[in-house]
Amino acid sequence: MSKCALIMAGGTGGHIFPGLAVAEALRERGWRVHWLGNAANMEGKLVPPRGFAFESIDFGGVRGKGPLTLALLPLRLLKVAGLACGLAASVPTGARGPWLALLAVIVVLGVTTLRDRPPLLRIALWGALAVATLACFATVDAFRGRFDLMTADLGGFVGGGDRDTSPGIRLQIWRAALLAFAERPLLGLGGGGFAVAVDQYVSSGVLSPLAAEAARAEMHNTYLAYAADFGIGGLAAVLAVFAVPAWAFVGRLGGDRLGRRAALMGLALVTLYAGCALSVDVFKLKMMAAFYAAATAFMAAMAFGGSGRNGPPERVEGGPAPRRTS
Repeated sequence: MSKCALIMAGGTGGHIFPGLAVAEALRERGWRVHWLGNAANMEGKLVPPRGFAFESIDFGGVRGKGPLTLALLPLRLLKVAGLACGLAASVPTGARGPWLALLAVIVVLGVTTLRDRPPLLRIALWGALAVATLACFATVDAFRGRFDLMTADLGGFVGGGDRDTSPGIRLQIWRAALLAFAERPLLGLGGGGFAVAVDQYVSSGVLSPLAAEAARAEMHNTYLAYAADFGIGGLAAVLAVFAVPAWAFVGRLGGDRLGRRAALMGLALVTLYAGCALSVDVFKLKMMAAFYAAATAFMAAMAFGGSGRNGPPERVEGGPAPRRTS
C-alpha cells in the first residue's frame, strides 16, 4: 500500500506554491497526496488542476479581515448553532420518523463523502459512528426510554394479545393497507378510498376500533397510503418522487464545487423525506409537500444551473487528467 500525505496550505501563494512543490516531489516518490483547504480561496483554483485530491472545508480568518468579515461572523455561528439545535430538538420529540430519517441522512452523507477515502479510514469512521450511536441509546434518556417503550409495546402486541399499542396500531393499519392493495392492485380504492373502507376492516377483525380511528386520520406510511388509494401507479409515483431527484443529485456529486454542495444538500433532503415516509404520511400536509417541491427544485437549480461554468474540473488522484472543452 502506498504512503499517504495530507498537505494543509492555503490563502496566499507563499503558502500554496511551496506546498505544491512538496506535493509533486512526494507524488514522484509514489505517495498519495491529499490537500486540505478552502475551495473558495486560491488553493481551490491551483491545486485540483494539478491532479491532487482536494479536501475542501469552509474556513477563514477573522482578525485583520475587515469589518465585513466580523459582521458576518455571527451568521456563520448561527448556521452551526441552527444545525446543533435542529439535531437536539429531534431527540426529545420521541418521534420515530425523524430519528429514522436522521440515521438515513447520516448514512448517505457518510457514503457520499467517504467513498474516495482509504478503506481503513472508512472502517474506522463507520465504527466510530456505530459506537457513538450505541452510546446515545445507552446514555440519552430520550433514546433509551423510547426504545424500552417500543420493546414493551411490541412484546405486548406479539405475546400479550394487546393490539392497541403504538406499534400495534401501525401494524394493523399497514396490514389493512396491504390487503386493500392486494384486492385492487391496478387502480386502488380511489382518492380517500381507504378511509371509507376502514369500517369494512373493522367488521372483518383486521382493525380494532382504536386502530380504525387512527387509520381515518393518517396511514402512518406514505408508500402504503398511495398504494392502497391509487394502486401500483400511485406507489410508483411516490417512489419516483424520491428516486428521480436522488438519482439526479448523485450524478452531480462529482461536479464543480457549487454543484457538488447543492447536490449533497438535495440528496440529504430527499433521503430525509424518504425515511420519514416510512412512518409518516409526509404529503398529507400541503405545507410539507410544498416545502419538499420548492426545496428540491431550488437545490436542483443550484446543482445543475452552474454545470461546467465554475472553473476546470477536478482530477481525482490516479484518474485521467481533466480535459477542457472549447
